[in-house]
Amino acid sequence: MKVFKVFFLLLLSVNTFAASTTVNPFSIEFYTNKNTINVKAKLTLACRYEKVVWSDSAEYNTEYKDIDLTVSNKDQRNGLTKHTLSLTNKQYLEVTGIFKPTKGCKSEIRFDLNDANYSIGWANQFSRPISFSYWNFKSYSSDDTIFRPTTLRDQIEGKLLSFNYTPVSSQVNVSLLADGERVTEILGTNVALNKETNMPYRLK
Repeated sequence: MKVFKVFFLLLLSVNTFAASTTVNPFSIEFYTNKNTINVKAKLTLACRYEKVVWSDSAEYNTEYKDIDLTVSNKDQRNGLTKHTLSLTNKQYLEVTGIFKPTKGCKSEIRFDLNDANYSIGWANQFSRPISFSYWNFKSYSSDDTIFRPTTLRDQIEGKLLSFNYTPVSSQVNVSLLADGERVTEILGTNVALNKETNMPYRLK
């Protein structure tokens, strides 16, 4: 009986710890050619814990907190648009509970660049824009973590982002450029070729 009590108290002490993720306010600036790219970004905080189940397989409950990041756009005299991506308020999420083992949290940013003029075109998808996305995949951490958008900042801060269109046979190969250099971390895509213009089909 004493052994069981000691084991229970040990288990209780281990599982009373919380896991959390914090994202402090931040701001990132970058550029596009005017009226060429629409920008969207979303911050996702997630915390999960393992259910107590009487089986060999693990089951998890996950809680999410999604925040649409603010993107302000200011046209410049040189034909560019300066975009400012920002989080204005601190965000926090945690998971607690004594009977919630294997707790973990993380924060991620999804950053979408949508073509303002051209569509995918395949299968009559003329209302679906060509799009590229940055997604900083993170692993769940059992610690109290503070998220910093370092990777995204390194990739876009102060840079001119643009799409490059290369017609090949019956398609157009499209890649993402940063200051005129291809962004190798993001795979290119191909879209339908409008033979009348030798470009992708316009958005409808």
